Amino acid sequence: MSPMFNISFHPYQIGLLLLLIIFSPVLPYNTKSQSNAAYLSCCKNGGKVVSQVFCLPQEYRKDVLPPSPSPLEVFFKLPVSEISEIDDHKSIVTIRLSYKLKWRESRMFVNQSADWSKGEINISPENIQVLWIPDVIIHDLVMFSKPEILNEVAALEIFKSGKVYYKIRADITVVCKAMEFGQFPLDSHNCYFLLTSFGYDSRKMLLKGMFSYDKKNQRTLPFNVDISELPEYKKVFSGSSSNYSVYGFQIKLSRSLGPFILSVYLPSAMFVMMSWVSFFIPPDVVPARIVLLVTLCLVLINMF
Repeated sequence: MSPMFNISFHPYQIGLLLLLIIFSPVLPYNTKSQSNAAYLSCCKNGGKVVSQVFCLPQEYRKDVLPPSPSPLEVFFKLPVSEISEIDDHKSIVTIRLSYKLKWRESRMFVNQSADWSKGEINISPENIQVLWIPDVIIHDLVMFSKPEILNEVAALEIFKSGKVYYKIRADITVVCKAMEFGQFPLDSHNCYFLLTSFGYDSRKMLLKGMFSYDKKNQRTLPFNVDISELPEYKKVFSGSSSNYSVYGFQIKLSRSLGPFILSVYLPSAMFVMMSWVSFFIPPDVVPARIVLLVTLCLVLINMF
């Protein structure tokens, strides 16, 4: 026989090979079972199981901040559809957006055997009632309106990493305190959409996020609208005893001059030029000059 086929195995190598063949199908199952042990233990000890996706331990309290070695990060995603209304008489602005926030719930045990092929699982938004929710407030809020068709337009997603992602469609009306009309109709205003925690300062909770705004979706308004990042001094709210993390955006409003040029400036200029005709009327024709000028004066008064 040729030397190239003269292969010999040590008995130890043969035994190791047999063990690998016998126990290889069992190893993935044992690993998966061990990774899901926390969820199974929570279920066995009377924890609250939600949609077979996660389990909350029996001692879970929804009024207590999730434990974290560093300040808990709450991430906002605020895609603004449009500024739907600006009432400069009441100094209020209505914003139509999707209100989305994400945070980590360290006390939640996810079911590792669930279908995590997409990275997250969508469950009923009503289940948000069993979880701790960030106590975020909107500064100078007037109204928070949630549209409903058959059900509330909202969604709740659970990530395999233990993060909670809640999103809801909303129309939010806030007060714009910076409205001043001294330069009307050449006035411009800076309004702010500010989010902050009500009870947890920056040592316990940090607010971060991102926003988007497409001017192409904006309806015609008496103002030109632009949305930008908050200035640095607005990113921290100073309370009586501590500082609070702030997230949001700045709404810049500048009044459109087109309607005023067509309805005010152009007609006024035209009538003023018509009044110059009185200079071509002989001075001794007093009634004609008076009728012309009084008529133009009354027209100008009626315009305003």
